[in-house]
Amino acid sequence: MASTTKTIPQICSQLIRRGFAHRFYWDSTGLHLAGGERTFLPKQLYLLEHHRVQDEEQSGESVYALQTRDGLRGLIRSQFEGFSDFRLRKFMDRVRVITQTH
Repeated sequence: MASTTKTIPQICSQLIRRGFAHRFYWDSTGLHLAGGERTFLPKQLYLLEHHRVQDEEQSGESVYALQTRDGLRGLIRSQFEGFSDFRLRKFMDRVRVITQTH
């Protein structure tokens, strides 16, 4: 996983232009499509890109660019701290990676 000098909003804008138009959110039952009723388990998702940005204080954020098995593409953002983000990272560790990390 490589760091980048771009900001999270810049990365998200580029990914949205490339078709990652949906937003996902996380809770203990899985990853959900924002505005919808669908819940996804790791086996139903592909991780296409992972971008991580850190600041001087070693805190930061990640952006995961995902695709569902039926072709929906979207994003989820995660900060590097907190129990919820730890659980999201553990969830993402079980998602099949199909391209290089950026």
